[in-house]
Amino acid sequence: MVVEASEEFHQKGPGKDFDPEPPDKMLAQDPLEEIDFGEGLTKKLTYISANINPQLKFKVIQLLNEFKECFVWDYDEMPSLSKDLVELKLLIKFGKNPIKQNPGRFAPTIISKIK
Repeated sequence: MVVEASEEFHQKGPGKDFDPEPPDKMLAQDPLEEIDFGEGLTKKLTYISANINPQLKFKVIQLLNEFKECFVWDYDEMPSLSKDLVELKLLIKFGKNPIKQNPGRFAPTIISKIK
């Protein structure tokens, strides 16, 4: 089957009428429930959807609890990870003043979410 684009499509071009603002229904997010796998005063938190089936929720929590030693909650638990991957180094020359850069430009809808 061959489908041909209309003349209007060729004049307008793909994506010309694209609305960068997602519809409201895409912004919905499930409420999260906090689950603590820590022992005593040590907290090892993770989050799961509060809307999932209670039987599935029980199985997920049981599985995560069974394999909790496979997850890392603190940097100290990852001795083989190089600190160079997680540390930000600012190379500053002695005696030089930092240069203030102009702020980045954002769409008005994004600015309200940043503040």
